[in-house]
Amino acid sequence: RALALPGIWKDLPCELSVADSRGVDGMLKAVHEQLQKRIEDSDSAEEPAAILLNLLQIGRLRSLRREDEFGLGGFGESEMTPDKHLEEILRDGPSHGIHTMIWAESYSTVSRWLSRSAIREIEIRILMQMSANDSTNLVDSVAASRLGDHVMLVYDEATGQEQRFRPFAPETLGELPAWASRS
Repeated sequence: RALALPGIWKDLPCELSVADSRGVDGMLKAVHEQLQKRIEDSDSAEEPAAILLNLLQIGRLRSLRREDEFGLGGFGESEMTPDKHLEEILRDGPSHGIHTMIWAESYSTVSRWLSRSAIREIEIRILMQMSANDSTNLVDSVAASRLGDHVMLVYDEATGQEQRFRPFAPETLGELPAWASRS
């Protein structure tokens, strides 16, 4: 289902970048270069077009997997790795119109693929039902462990607020007026 999201978002007023396992390195490098240009041109009065970077099924993007959490490897590397590109995009991108949507199937995937500092940069998090431990690691509360079927939790890192909601199928948006008239 997550793979259908880019098709749904194609009408958004932004430049859409979707990563797959073969093109993720080049795409992250290109988006990172765009970020660097925007940082250099931050004095410009013209606001750049928004970019939405989609990393779907992050567990399949092997080049992003962190092999060395303590930074002991890679001495003498002259080029940034894809995971470092992503970390800078997550940290600096939103203030320059570059936003990232990451989809992962579990907290263990998130923790293997993203550093702790990268996870902290993800300001809005949407969770489905999961274990209390995973929920605590992602949102500092067990709230996601108490979710029922067809209920999700949106968490705002900046404010610490969380809100439960019922997701809907995009195809059903046209039925919203009929649903509202029944109540």
